[in-house]
Amino acid sequence: MAAWRWRIGGRAIDVRVSTLPSSHGERVVLRLLDKNSVNLDLLTLGMPPALLDRVDALIARPHGIILVTGPTGSGKSTTLYAALSRLDARERNIMTIEDPVEYELEGIGQTQVNAKVEMTFARGLRAILRQDPDVVLVGEIRDGETAQIAVQASLTGHLVLSTLHTNSALGAISRLQDMGVEPFLLSTSLLAVMSQRLVRQLCPHCRQPWQADANTGPADGGPGRRAAVAAQRLSGV
Repeated sequence: MAAWRWRIGGRAIDVRVSTLPSSHGERVVLRLLDKNSVNLDLLTLGMPPALLDRVDALIARPHGIILVTGPTGSGKSTTLYAALSRLDARERNIMTIEDPVEYELEGIGQTQVNAKVEMTFARGLRAILRQDPDVVLVGEIRDGETAQIAVQASLTGHLVLSTLHTNSALGAISRLQDMGVEPFLLSTSLLAVMSQRLVRQLCPHCRQPWQADANTGPADGGPGRRAAVAAQRLSGV
C-alpha cells in the first residue's frame, strides 16, 4: 500500500492506494481522506445523547478496556478519535499506536506502525506503556500478543481503547478468547463493547416523500440521499 498527500484548493487530502494483480489486469483502490471535512464530534457523527452520556462515563474511568467493533469501513477509528477528543490531554497522558495515523490530535502522542523497523502493534504498545500513559488507543487488536498486552495494561491502571473486526458486540468476547485471553481476565478488564454500522441518512433540506413499489430495486435510493451516519449498540460488561 502506498500513500501521499495532495493539496487541492488549500485543503490537504490524504490518498491511500492499494493495488492487486488479477487475471484481467491490475486492480486499484484509492481511499481519499479529507481531514478538514470530518467533524470529530460524537453528536455530529450521529450518536444519541443518551448513549453519549454512557460513553463519557466510560472514558472517564481510570482503567479497563473499551472496544469498538464492526466491519471494515464502518467508522470504528473515527468514533475512537472522537471519543479521545472529548478527553483533556492536559490532564491525562494520552498515547496511540495506529496503522496508519489518520487524524492528528493536538496534545496526544501518536505513533504509527512501521513494519520496516519492526514497529508492530505489540512492540509499539510495550514501548507506550513505558511512557507513563493514562489512556492508550490501539488502532486494532490483530493478534494474541497485542490482545494479551492490552489486557495486562488495563489491569495495571491504564484505560485502553481499541477496535476489533467482529459482527456483533458479544462476538468480541469469543474473538479475544480465540486469541488466548483467559475468561477471568476479560471479566475483570473489559468495560464495554460497542458494535457500529453506517446507516444512510436523508438530507433534511432536499428530501422528498417517496413511495417504494414492487419494481423498486436495491440501487433505487430515492431522492435526497446523502452520506451515512454511524449507528451504535453499546454492551456493558
